[in-house]
Amino acid sequence: MLFRSVVRPDQITMLVRVLNQHCEKHGIRSREGREHVASSLLAMYDAGVADDRELAARLAREDDPDRMAAE
Repeated sequence: MLFRSVVRPDQITMLVRVLNQHCEKHGIRSREGREHVASSLLAMYDAGVADDRELAARLAREDDPDRMAAE
């Protein structure tokens, strides 16, 4: 994945924190699962979502099984 901008160390720290919190909360332990979440997270960030709470909320919506039933 190529980024359109430079990612600063503090931004990387925030992204890792959001990833770790999400994976822990949702019981995602496999490398493949974590990589899938990381890929989604980076795509959101690259699309301009930079707030940690918004990133976490969007990841949670992606992993919500009820969301699939509603669509």
